[in-house]
Amino acid sequence: MFSRADAGALRVRPAPVDLAALAREVAALLGVLAEERRQTLSVHADGDLPARTDRVLLRQAPLATKDSFLCLSCHSYGGTSTCRGTAA
Repeated sequence: MFSRADAGALRVRPAPVDLAALAREVAALLGVLAEERRQTLSVHADGDLPARTDRVLLRQAPLATKDSFLCLSCHSYGGTSTCRGTAA
């Protein structure tokens, strides 16, 4: 994904997306890996968080960088990552 973006070959397809639902989906996908690192992922949203964005690309970013996303570089494993959102 990132190499295509660098090459200018990345096609962005914006569409309506619920960011709260997307964040929950990514947290569920990364949940097992987080548990192995004694980390907790949580998502707190006040209802839907509507946006117009490319859902596939936005979903891929934390999955493609999951080691950084889950703080692999931390000196010790453990901790909590929380995603909070409120509709404007």
